[in-house]
Amino acid sequence: MSDFMRLRHLINRFTYPFVWTLKCRFRIPEGFVKALLANDIHVLFAWKPCELIEMRIQTDHIHLIISDPPKLSVSQLSWILKGKTAIRIFNSYPQPKTKPFWGNHFWTGVYCFDSIVPGEDKIKKYAQYQDKQERIKE
Repeated sequence: MSDFMRLRHLINRFTYPFVWTLKCRFRIPEGFVKALLANDIHVLFAWKPCELIEMRIQTDHIHLIISDPPKLSVSQLSWILKGKTAIRIFNSYPQPKTKPFWGNHFWTGVYCFDSIVPGEDKIKKYAQYQDKQERIKE
């Protein structure tokens, strides 16, 4: 159970892929902006009780695998990640803001996430393990 997150009244493992795209599928410039995004995402995860398991910054979207407690909703995390990184990029790299269709938005309003659940065989093995542990205690 080492990969489970422990809180005061809860033990859980809520891991999910989280993907979001740039407005109008604009491409993230290589180099400075990509490095800035990677750094900012790591800093934001240091502030929150979340774990960033994997990050891939593609040319037109970002793909993360995240593990977080249920007290932080996916929509809250989306708002934080997209809002803070957009502000930072517009302040450091103003070129996208000059396009008339962008306004003050860098990311689309859409994001995608899905839960990662252990396979049925793992759940069965866990139940069998618990059953064995009960027998040992008796």
